[in-house]
Amino acid sequence: MKYVFGIIILLVSFSFSQEISFIGFPVKKIEIVDSKPNEFELSSMKSKEYFVKIEKVGEKYYWASRSNKELILSISGLYQTFHAIDGSGYIRVLSKEAREVFNALTEKEKSGQYVYIEHLVHQMSSITYYGVEK
Repeated sequence: MKYVFGIIILLVSFSFSQEISFIGFPVKKIEIVDSKPNEFELSSMKSKEYFVKIEKVGEKYYWASRSNKELILSISGLYQTFHAIDGSGYIRVLSKEAREVFNALTEKEKSGQYVYIEHLVHQMSSITYYGVEK
């Protein structure tokens, strides 16, 4: 009986295991407030502050860097888009294979290119981050 109970606990823990699906760090931020865009290049410190993290728990995805909002995954070609179920934003990431190709590029080839965008909506304003995986 002890063994059956132990196996059940082990199976439950595996089925709810948490894995990191993506971590990215923004290099550019664009805010639109009162219909006026403001663009900022982010310092290394700000990039670490505004990082994005997506976690998978069981079969569900969560926006771990934004209050663990539940996400729905859509896949189209080279892109994976994680939509917040409450409509507050989304993260679009290059597929794992496309990121591998990107990471093999030289620094010059990577210049001005991004691996993901994170778009946040707040009332009638928005913030969009463009970033890379580290």
